[in-house]
Amino acid sequence: MSTSSTSPPVVLPHPGMEFDPVTMVGGQLEQVRRLAESEGRDPADIGAALRVNPVAESSVDAVVEVILRTRDAIDVDDVFVDFTYMVDNGGVDQAMELLQQTLDLTR
Repeated sequence: MSTSSTSPPVVLPHPGMEFDPVTMVGGQLEQVRRLAESEGRDPADIGAALRVNPVAESSVDAVVEVILRTRDAIDVDDVFVDFTYMVDNGGVDQAMELLQQTLDLTR
C-alpha cells in the first residue's frame, strides 16, 4: 500500500477542480453559523463534522493532509473517513489498518 501524497484525496464534482477542504468546508460552515446567529442562536453551538471520501487511488497521507489542514483552519468537531474505495481484497482488516494509520498520523 502506497502512502504517497500525490494521489487525490477525494472525488471532485468537476474534473480539473482543485480540492481545498478549508475553502469548501469553511465557507459552508461560516454561512450556516451566520444564519444561526441571524435567528438568535449562538453560532458557537453549531457543530461540524468533516466527511472525507477518498477514492481508490488515494493514500493515507492525502487523507491525513485533508484532516490536518481542515482541523488547523476550521472549528470541526468530528471527522468521518469512508475508506470503502481504498480497501481492496483486504476487507475489514485492511480498513482497520488504514484507520489506525490515519489515527496515528492525526493525533
